[in-house]
Amino acid sequence: MTDHAACECLLCVDYGDRHDYNDSDRDIIGSVTEYGWSALGIGPTSTEESPPFAYTVGLWHTMRLPELAIYGVNDITMMQRALNAVAKQAQEGRVLQVGETFEDVLALPAVDDYQVKLSPIDPSWYDNEFGFGLWFNRTNRVRYLQILWPDGEGRFPGNPELDPHFADRQPLMWMPRELHPPSRWIRPPD
Repeated sequence: MTDHAACECLLCVDYGDRHDYNDSDRDIIGSVTEYGWSALGIGPTSTEESPPFAYTVGLWHTMRLPELAIYGVNDITMMQRALNAVAKQAQEGRVLQVGETFEDVLALPAVDDYQVKLSPIDPSWYDNEFGFGLWFNRTNRVRYLQILWPDGEGRFPGNPELDPHFADRQPLMWMPRELHPPSRWIRPPD
């Protein structure tokens, strides 16, 4: 049960802009109201943009938990399923904390015991990545955790022995954005 008096999201506080919500806004708000969160898939609209990613909106509102994000899987629906699988386990009492591993969230063909793990996301990423989440949460100070997935040998991003094929598939969001090495996730300023 949520203490809505302590929440300042757009569901708990009327900011006077509800008449401005569009159909997408209302769909996401409806998912948060009905299920406790929404898993948003963000796809590129041009080849100049970063690859697709997905993140949750509403976990903090509903359960006072960090929001989740996942990157680098080329299938938005699969990323949304992964978010929902972790969020469902949290709803059932599983702790969402840095370093926590989860099974049965994603699978890699011919790899047994495939696990993902939670990693912190430095706040310097929030404005660029989680616009709708920030809009929804308004003045709430919400944390975000990244769901990292390993290569076929179980090595996660940041491990120097990570399979080179997977080297730039996920941003290294535990580090401040300005310190991230050049990659498909960080575009140099024009």
